[in-house]
Amino acid sequence: MVFKKISKNSASELVIEQIIAAIKAGNVKSGEQLPSEKDLAASFGVGRSSVREAIRTLVVTGYLDVFQGKGTFVRNNLPASDNISQLMDKAIEAGALFDLMETREILECRSAELAAMRADDSQIAKIKNATRRLKNSQVNTQEYIDADWDFHMAIAEATNNSVIVDVMNLLINKIDHYNAEFLATSSGITNEAIYSAEEVVKHILRGDRQEAGEAMQHHLQLVNTEIKNLLKNDNIEPRTKKKTRG
Repeated sequence: MVFKKISKNSASELVIEQIIAAIKAGNVKSGEQLPSEKDLAASFGVGRSSVREAIRTLVVTGYLDVFQGKGTFVRNNLPASDNISQLMDKAIEAGALFDLMETREILECRSAELAAMRADDSQIAKIKNATRRLKNSQVNTQEYIDADWDFHMAIAEATNNSVIVDVMNLLINKIDHYNAEFLATSSGITNEAIYSAEEVVKHILRGDRQEAGEAMQHHLQLVNTEIKNLLKNDNIEPRTKKKTRG
């Protein structure tokens, strides 16, 4: 696999162009593994950060898949569009979203662990009430979103850490409109999300710190995977959030 060295200007865009061209020419086939990030950077003559940005863009837009511990592979079902400008616009939007999801996962898993250790009876009651509302509001998207918000914020409050509550409020506000699009366009996933939320509550009630954190990770990854799939399929469009909760 041979690539041309490129200039530093718009390096990630040029990396994207060459990888897409190689795929279209059949030089890199569906299912084939790309060289490592380090080797790609050497082949293109650019920094690893440019390669990393290019790979993330191509993952977001449906050209590549990254499997932890295995590497980066060309997808079997490739998108029709190869407009670099559109790909970059979409990647910027998605990149910010992925950063938010990653940050939220780190914070919420730890919050679930702390809640399992610190939650008092009133906080437990609040978490359980939000979970019941999740189950009873599946047919109403806005009611489900409100209940989901209260579920996650109740767990944050059960940490008894005011900084965690403030940061969670900020993070959920930023990601909330993506969840609205996700719920409006996905099918059958809410039942799984509710079940995984109930698993989080079960472990918090038992005081199982590690299990609560793992259950929260599963809950968030379930939703995050669906949002990523929607991004790849162009079902989520960038839009400005209209209101802030507080």
